[in-house]
Amino acid sequence: MILTVKQRRATSANNQFFIISETLEQALDDLLLAFGYSPLSNVNHELLTLENHILLENIKKVQINGILINCHCVKAVANASKFFTDLSELSFDEQKIIINQENFVSKVKDIYEKNNDSTLKLAIEMIMKNDINDNSIFNWEVCHAYAQNWALSTIHLPLLSKIYNVTIHSCTIIQHSTEGRIFMTKEKIPIEYDTQRVFVVLNNDQQQHIIGLFTSCELRLNYLYNQLNLSDSNEVKIDIYHQIALNHRLKAEHNEKIHHLKALRSWHSAMENYSEILALSNTNDLQAALGYGRCLIMLSKFIRAIKFLSETIETHQKSITAEGWYLLGVAKRKRYLYKEAKYAIKVALRLDQNYADAKSELQIIDCLQDQTMEKHLKIYKNMTTTYSKQCRTDSYNILSIDGGGVRGIMPAVLISEIERRTNRSAASLFHSMAGTSTGAIIAAGLSTPEFSIDEPVKPRYKSSDIVQLYHEHSSEVFKQSPSLIYNFRRPITQESKYIDEGRYELFRRYFCDTKISNALTDLIIPAVRHDSKSTHIFNTYTSLCDKKEDYKLYDILMCTTAAPTYFQPYKLGSKSYVDGGVQMNNPAMAAYTQAKSGNTSQENIFILSLGTGDYIPDPIKPDAYRHLLFYVKNSREVLNIVFDGPQSNTDLHLLHIMEKDKYCRWQMWLEEPIELDDCQETTINCLYDHARAFFEEIDAYDNGKRLGLVLDRLKGDEH
Repeated sequence: MILTVKQRRATSANNQFFIISETLEQALDDLLLAFGYSPLSNVNHELLTLENHILLENIKKVQINGILINCHCVKAVANASKFFTDLSELSFDEQKIIINQENFVSKVKDIYEKNNDSTLKLAIEMIMKNDINDNSIFNWEVCHAYAQNWALSTIHLPLLSKIYNVTIHSCTIIQHSTEGRIFMTKEKIPIEYDTQRVFVVLNNDQQQHIIGLFTSCELRLNYLYNQLNLSDSNEVKIDIYHQIALNHRLKAEHNEKIHHLKALRSWHSAMENYSEILALSNTNDLQAALGYGRCLIMLSKFIRAIKFLSETIETHQKSITAEGWYLLGVAKRKRYLYKEAKYAIKVALRLDQNYADAKSELQIIDCLQDQTMEKHLKIYKNMTTTYSKQCRTDSYNILSIDGGGVRGIMPAVLISEIERRTNRSAASLFHSMAGTSTGAIIAAGLSTPEFSIDEPVKPRYKSSDIVQLYHEHSSEVFKQSPSLIYNFRRPITQESKYIDEGRYELFRRYFCDTKISNALTDLIIPAVRHDSKSTHIFNTYTSLCDKKEDYKLYDILMCTTAAPTYFQPYKLGSKSYVDGGVQMNNPAMAAYTQAKSGNTSQENIFILSLGTGDYIPDPIKPDAYRHLLFYVKNSREVLNIVFDGPQSNTDLHLLHIMEKDKYCRWQMWLEEPIELDDCQETTINCLYDHARAFFEEIDAYDNGKRLGLVLDRLKGDEH
């Protein structure tokens, strides 16, 4: 009990609200000594930190110029790395701020060494003295580029604002007479309509360390929330919830044009408000029901959407609109229920013959229903493609393919569709190909030459051959040991799930003795050094300059596909490597960097980046370790490699630094996670259908404009 009292006092003290005095704590220790017990002096600091985080993240309001405004996305911050991650997530969509700890340290160093502004240099020198008590920018960079225990304070805020062009306000925690704990700003702030602001929460220690981060609500939303709290009428509350839901939905639709991950939080917020309406109206509000169903679809909750929309249509038989049947058709098509989906879409079109989205959806369903996987594979097999080496100097096309195990069949299908529609091989369309893990298998396959005495060099494989590889040979990659003893002890010893023999034989069979220097395009393949946890890039350019780096493709593929917990690290020369996906699952940035280093101007670079399907467990935290869900959960080896290596959101970064339409990201979103080694026929078929549907969606819903622009760019026909 006394230990609990001490923990409560420590927690309260750290949050500036003293419940138990030090004098009383000392009296309790004296009482223990009187009875012959040792004082309990050790407080569980992990529990203490957790309690502090929960207390901070449950604060709902900030007082600005005496006015209480609702908070949005309150985040507890334990260190600099967490601060930069959260600031990037909370930054405004139009600014697309992409930051991380390494990036900030690098920018500070550049300013100090290259900028002549004496005021900025003085500010940096004060930071160095505060952080390391030294005036060496080199020592400061070494200490803080990757430091996990670095805590930011008010002294860092001016540089943060300067470097990232964002105004950051500071506040502390106070006790409000009616609201309980709230944040209060330390300075007077001009309040503007429909403006979000970024705030940092300061601890009351001498250095005023940053312990939290949040944004304020837009004033319009804040007004609506206040009206909601004041209203006693369900009718008025429903009207307000509709306005709030619409605000979030419009923001979500806007963010979808930037990046799906940035839209998820808004879709989730809209869904919560529609849910409140349904509760108040006893599910009788059709507009809210349809809004709720649409949000479920956008959040990839298709099974729930089908159940909910079916019940909604049943409840509102006489008043249901074409939108209700259309949404049900989309949800059923997403679950591969094509016959039922087609029926729902036809009903929608009977109710509204001019429903453009329903017409597009019917077109997609017809394409998917008429051509099964087997039938479509025959089309791919019979198609002819031409090859001519890329030599244009005014354009540099990059193909980037994520890692993802068996899910690699999805980008392989997308590339097959591109080859079919252009009648050209991928090696003719792209100057460079980057692939991680399973993506490297595809990139290497498309770049491997077929040597012939009688014919000029051409690609050995079409993308359809790679699709066939996944369809027929995936199970060969994941080959288990025949030893019963090994399989019995593996869960205890944490040895790899599969042996190398299967994938080694497959890679040798497909790639023979082809070296990376023989590739028809510039190949970029990342892998992670097992000893140093650093990313190593195998690439064609280096292999041409240094013969020691000219490895055989099957060896490189063994390195980049050695997924931790699934396979042992693969030894190549004197070094061992593991799957590049744990640090660089999307290799687009590596390809972009290499193109720039080869004197290709940025305006001439075009990147088509293909994902292998992603699953978002929590729309509130859409970027929280989602790639790790495809590995064995809580694997210490995977987590060590990931957290020791710098992780960044490659998509948003490239969208930020490249011109509009020069970075094209095609990613498919999954309702449930699919493991790297799930080679069941039903899974392969679903992944194939998912990729086909995605391609048809791009074509149908964008009226060919987006897809047409991409294909024209790749063929060199853009205007």
